[in-house]
Amino acid sequence: MFQADRLAKFIFVDEPELALDTPKNHWGFLDYNGLLELSEKLRANLPLGMKNMIENTQADPGMDTSDLVKASSTGNPDFQADLLINHGVTDWHTVVKSITLPTLVISGDGHFFNADLIKAVHQDIPNSQFEYFEHFGHFLFFEDPEHFNQVVHDFTKN
Repeated sequence: MFQADRLAKFIFVDEPELALDTPKNHWGFLDYNGLLELSEKLRANLPLGMKNMIENTQADPGMDTSDLVKASSTGNPDFQADLLINHGVTDWHTVVKSITLPTLVISGDGHFFNADLIKAVHQDIPNSQFEYFEHFGHFLFFEDPEHFNQVVHDFTKN
């Protein structure tokens, strides 16, 4: 799926191989019922659902995220709710292990995923690089844009 015929490099930003909290994946985002509940909140009121989700996944609760919430709330609520469910239940372990492209895995420590889940992505991709953002949450590009952009630039320029 992510091979050299269409891509030269690949970057995972705070994405585990499986986001769903299961008996074998204890540090996932939400369990199945929680995932369905959140998707219904997005369907019912996308701006409020996005605001709650973003506020609960950032490291600094005092940060003004109104621009991020506004930009994230412009899509179709049904599509975004379905996308969230699909993202949550899809297990990417086999696909991740097949990646041969140069890969950068980026994670922060202040969010809903246990950092070990993100480190597992790095460990499952031979010769991948891992960049850890201490004291930042899920929206690394928003919370620490200068550092994030520099890390991505350095990885992609070679």
